[in-house]
Amino acid sequence: MTRSFLDLPHRIVIGLLVSACAALGTTTVADESWQKVLEVRRSWWSLQPVQSPEIPPAIQGTSSDQPIDRFVSSRLDQAGLNRSASADGRTLIRRLNLVLVGLPPTPSQVDQFVDDYAHDPRQAYARAVDRLLSSPRFGERWARHWMDVVRFSETHGYEWNHEIRDAWQYRDYVIRAFNADLPYDQFIREQIAGDLLKPPRTNGQLGINESIIGTAFWRFSELAHDNCVIFPELRYDALDNQIDTLTKAFQATTVSCARCHDHKIDAVSTIDYYALIGILESSRQVIHTLDLPDVFTTKQDKLRELKSEIRQQLANLWVEATGQVAQSIEKALQSDASETDEVSHFVQALREQLQQEDLGLEHVALPLQRIAQLESEVSVADAWQGLVDEYNQEQQTRASFNSENFEPWVAFNHDPVEGWRTTGLGADPRPCQSGELVMALEGDQMVRPLLPAGLYTHLLSDRLNGTMHSPWIPTRTKNVSIQILGGGLSMVRAVIDSCSLNEYVGGGLEYLDQAPLQWKQFPTSAGGPHRSYIELTTKSDNLRWPDRPGRAGKDEAKLDSPRSWFGIARAVFHDCDESPRAELTHLQALFLRSQSEDIGEIADVIAAYQSTCRDAVQAWCDGRATDTDVVWINWLISGGLLPNSIDASQSLAELVREYRAVESSLPTPRVVAGMADHGAGFESPLLKGGSATDLGPLVPRRFLEVVAGKSAIETAGSGRREMAEFIADKDNPLTARVMVNRVWHHLFGSGIVVTTDDFGHLGEMPTHPQLLDYLSREFVERGWSIKKLIREIVTSRTFQQSSVPSAEAIEQDPLNRLLHHYPVRRLDGEAIRDTFLAVSGRLDSRLFGSSIHPYRTEPKPHRKLDAGPLDGNGRRSLYLKITRMEGAQFLELFDLPIPMSTRGRRDSTNLPAQALALLNDPFLVDQSRFWSVQLVARHDDSAAQRIDYMFTKALGRPPADRERSRMTNLVERLQKIHDIPSDEILTSSVVWQDVSHTLLNLKELIYVR
Repeated sequence: MTRSFLDLPHRIVIGLLVSACAALGTTTVADESWQKVLEVRRSWWSLQPVQSPEIPPAIQGTSSDQPIDRFVSSRLDQAGLNRSASADGRTLIRRLNLVLVGLPPTPSQVDQFVDDYAHDPRQAYARAVDRLLSSPRFGERWARHWMDVVRFSETHGYEWNHEIRDAWQYRDYVIRAFNADLPYDQFIREQIAGDLLKPPRTNGQLGINESIIGTAFWRFSELAHDNCVIFPELRYDALDNQIDTLTKAFQATTVSCARCHDHKIDAVSTIDYYALIGILESSRQVIHTLDLPDVFTTKQDKLRELKSEIRQQLANLWVEATGQVAQSIEKALQSDASETDEVSHFVQALREQLQQEDLGLEHVALPLQRIAQLESEVSVADAWQGLVDEYNQEQQTRASFNSENFEPWVAFNHDPVEGWRTTGLGADPRPCQSGELVMALEGDQMVRPLLPAGLYTHLLSDRLNGTMHSPWIPTRTKNVSIQILGGGLSMVRAVIDSCSLNEYVGGGLEYLDQAPLQWKQFPTSAGGPHRSYIELTTKSDNLRWPDRPGRAGKDEAKLDSPRSWFGIARAVFHDCDESPRAELTHLQALFLRSQSEDIGEIADVIAAYQSTCRDAVQAWCDGRATDTDVVWINWLISGGLLPNSIDASQSLAELVREYRAVESSLPTPRVVAGMADHGAGFESPLLKGGSATDLGPLVPRRFLEVVAGKSAIETAGSGRREMAEFIADKDNPLTARVMVNRVWHHLFGSGIVVTTDDFGHLGEMPTHPQLLDYLSREFVERGWSIKKLIREIVTSRTFQQSSVPSAEAIEQDPLNRLLHHYPVRRLDGEAIRDTFLAVSGRLDSRLFGSSIHPYRTEPKPHRKLDAGPLDGNGRRSLYLKITRMEGAQFLELFDLPIPMSTRGRRDSTNLPAQALALLNDPFLVDQSRFWSVQLVARHDDSAAQRIDYMFTKALGRPPADRERSRMTNLVERLQKIHDIPSDEILTSSVVWQDVSHTLLNLKELIYVR
């Protein structure tokens, strides 16, 4: 299959362009000279304000006063040509269906329309148009067109072909937007800055934020996962693709040409380019949660209520249980205890601790172990004082080390935490107090260890998702350390610049699996101008998930589990290579307690433990626990002294079971890849000659000067919201023209401007400039309604005319630029495949949902290339998964573009392989088989009657006499070939499979005319 330059991998194209730019050198024109150049280029037709042209007078005999027809007829009249006659009813209803919804009409729809059309053509046609525009299939068809424009893909490409998280949510969002006739200016705002719209557009029926899904628009570029510090061009390649898509999709302008030098022809400067780079660099690639809070509020409130009741009952049990601390310690210290003695879990656990040789100074049982192991000649009083002195000295040493070497960045023990961004249903931006209770969601235990003060995602459930982003890390020190815990394959890493998939720099990435509170260290800088920030995510919010094989382990249960969580307690800056040392304040509490009492015997030590434990539990019960108290309580819980069994009391057991039932009913949070602002926006340097290592001056953020002027965007955020307004402005000369032209292109197979993605000097001039301006003005004045625009176009005589041209018209205008007849053209690959499914009866009419892998004979799971069913479970083609590597073979054969850049106009090839596929592709063979099964189940009286039905089902018309005769002869020949008795011919699936396959190979089936 032949590939165009646009189909080359983006990194290759950029490499060629950068090489060419390097040869040319940097050609940024001085500001004064550029202003003179800009004034000249500003006069280009597409940059002029949209006019309200005078509608030409009706041409006598054209039988239409519709403005579109008058503009078209005026041009035809100037050329001495006439419009073709109107098409017949069967042709029109088939054309309308294929163009508006991408599916052929059913036989009943054809018959109904033909009958209505015979009595009142105008009303029958108008009703058919309105029916199709209101069909949910309309959104499916036009969403697929838009997906070409935004280079929609569900994977990033390169070796590991990482998935773009739940990209199908964007596809479904676009379907809903077209079906709801979302005003196009709002559609623009949502895709560029949907996360910044106040208030966002929401969908109450689905319980989701629609606006935020639009930002997935930014995320469909090819992304490398290599080291973007060593290879900084990788970062700029991704940004370049975003700029290229943005400006082509909405402005039909090739701004990416200015990466290395001012545009050689169009009104785009290198300053323009890097002003846009600054806007994108000031944004972050994130995972957005789609669910509205109300979806979870009722269940979350119920969990909080149950948790509060459980806490109250536990408090009573735990206070009572602390009275057993002394007795249990005494029993654990008895040296003459028999192994057969029945002891509590706490006693057994404490005995094991006391026998360990490597208890650290931080361990609660170490002082007890030291006293228990005293030699007879050493008094308890002296030994205890020695411990006090040792711990005081060690605490002073550790505290001094920490204060001298570490600068606090943030402690997550107060509200709010400035600069750190939290998202997700589990990530409450307000840190919790010390001693927060976390329920155990399975097993015999009721609660997990209590939490120190911090910010956590699993306070109610570890099914709830969460993400935390730090601000850009200050670089005044060498390192930054964060104190975190996590599990369920949550992830922590440093992200460098815009390299969202990178794993090799900035301290790498780490998956957390039942990790206790620990320090994780990162360098504050990757060197040079690079910026970095810390990212903590639950599994569902991980940009890299599912990760490359083996990166997160091979435990399928953990990989598939919906449970994932993390927490963070502190962050500090430092130059030393160590992380902060654990301090001993919790044991100083024990020693301070003992100072008020004389320690002379081991019983006094036990009493000190008893009172320290009692005070810690009482503080927790009163809601005034500290992190020191949490250490003591967790020691008691882990040892089993504090009741934690679900059987501790009947009322607690009932509460815990109810809690677990509610928690297990929580829906899985819905997410999608998107963009977000975080922190103050900043300016990007101009790259000299496009070189990522040759940095020039900083460029103020703004939109294209020729459209928005030179004023910089002054905002606390990235500037995406302001950029969206520039593009969606009704006075922007490009926006309405570009979209109107795209719609015209899909209705007629060619735009008024043939180059749908390029309205610049290298693009084609409009064939009907006044018509384009008329429609663009009407488009805006009618509320940016795409359905109203389409309705106006398809109800014109120009659209309804026959596809048969006159000889004179072909001679004068062979390319039909003047629209003297309706242009015949082949359907795109998706409509071809969908037509086969519809004709065979296999089409599944379900809307929306996650994508289905296309059929593959050799799946490659390690590259996210799994194999789907041969017929895609009957789903429409836009529900097949679009990957950057080895896409759906049948669709690519019929010119499905490789999603590297905007492709508003697809290639249209005519290859032998296409004909061979219609004959031999297993999908076509399978559809022929499926159709034959439906046919033999019918009660036809004759082969001729069945043939008539098949023609009407496939082509929307009965066969001509000659066609019926030939097909009947074919049936007779197949009967002989397969040796089928005459009385069994109508029930022979093998015969009708061949007949079905023959009809599916008719050229008329895959063309619109």
